Amino acid sequence: MKSALLLLLLSLLVFTASAQSVKNQEGARYPGGVVELKKIVHRHLDKSLIAKEHISESRLVLKFFIDKSGRAKEGVIIGTNNIELQKMARKAVRKMERFQPGRVHGKPSQTAMILEL
Repeated sequence: MKSALLLLLLSLLVFTASAQSVKNQEGARYPGGVVELKKIVHRHLDKSLIAKEHISESRLVLKFFIDKSGRAKEGVIIGTNNIELQKMARKAVRKMERFQPGRVHGKPSQTAMILEL
């Protein structure tokens, strides 16, 4: 009985600590939201190249980072090694407006972004 109570108490402490940690984090935000972000990416992707690679557009995933100043960098399309698609992804990321950077404990922080296209 004592061990069950101790286990419950420890679980509650761990849950409270993790909830507090999430509460002090805020993700990066793009001006215009996700819809505008996807428009920019789609403008820079060659649809015929995607078709040649036999990749469904609905399965494309773009990973990139937002630095502390809000600039997007290091764009890569997950799931393909096609050099041309990777170049297009990097170009799309460079063309993005500045984000409002993510924050941890109120301070700007680098944020990883994963965008399903």
